[in-house]
Amino acid sequence: MRIIESNKRGLEQVIEATTGLFKYQSFDSFVGGILYQLSSLFDFEKDAFFARTVESKENEGFISLKHNDGNIIFAGIGKYKNHIGEKVELIVDEEVVSAMSKIEDNGVVFLEDKYIGHHRGVNNIDNYIYMEGTEGITDLDQSLLKIFMTNFSVAFDNYQLNKDIYDTQKEVVLTLGEVIEKKNAMTANHVRRVSEISSILAKAYGLSDKKAELIKVATPMHDIGKVAISDNILLKPGKLTDDEFEIMKTHAELGYNILKHSNREILKMAAAVALEHHERWDGTGYPQGKKGEEIAISARITMVADVFDALTHDRCYKKAWSIDDTLSYFKEESGKMFEPKLVEILFENINKIVSVLEKYTD
Repeated sequence: MRIIESNKRGLEQVIEATTGLFKYQSFDSFVGGILYQLSSLFDFEKDAFFARTVESKENEGFISLKHNDGNIIFAGIGKYKNHIGEKVELIVDEEVVSAMSKIEDNGVVFLEDKYIGHHRGVNNIDNYIYMEGTEGITDLDQSLLKIFMTNFSVAFDNYQLNKDIYDTQKEVVLTLGEVIEKKNAMTANHVRRVSEISSILAKAYGLSDKKAELIKVATPMHDIGKVAISDNILLKPGKLTDDEFEIMKTHAELGYNILKHSNREILKMAAAVALEHHERWDGTGYPQGKKGEEIAISARITMVADVFDALTHDRCYKKAWSIDDTLSYFKEESGKMFEPKLVEILFENINKIVSVLEKYTD
């Protein structure tokens, strides 16, 4: 009965630990969570790392790090916390390196006081979990570790698949935004700059990392409705007539109608941005005349980024303004066109924003 009860408690711990892995949003948090879950689950020493096989300099895996061939440490606890980005082969002894090279797919190996788990992900990159201080664990603990590794494999593959879907959506959104802008050679990198500037403003505004990332991804679609606007109006040099401007204004609702049917988080935000990014803080904008915080924060941020970039670059109807002239305009329009808090943030982060302009030159 004691053995049965021990098995029951152990399995409950494994299920609870592996279920917790799904709550982590970023790759760093995900793999860090794996290590801490394991170390607490079996009371291991706090020396462990998570490593991946990086196949080439161009293979970036989950995060934007480029390395030479080899097994690279992506997360660590204990003494391995100071070895992130280094090659495993240079950190551990030959016995561990040899075991890693021989371990079977989704297998586990116990080396006296060490544990190595392996999983080959959906992208065919080998992933390893290594922990020290496992001496004296029971046969039951070893069985539970194998169950944990199996559950981790499922969680890891789901994480990768979900990220692939998210990355695909990001690429589609950015590509569609660029399609519109590339009709005019003067606005070739406009959506990239607006996206980066919006991200800076969103983070400085105090939004969560997740919402700031969504805004960054959604803003390239702010002018998608212009696909339905005639080039005679869209590319006209000089000022539009009143009738032409009324037609141009319809791009906000046209963009919203294109995107509104999706239930995807990115496209839902993109729809709101497309509809409201010409609404003014004082309520005199279009198409709905919303004012103040009635306007979605994503649209308020996009408007600031969009206008700043448009003013500081050549257009078919005007020459680029200087940074000083542009900032003077924002100061004059604070509380009118733009939310005052966002204008303050723009001034406070102007060096970062100018760096974005320099990074993406037309």
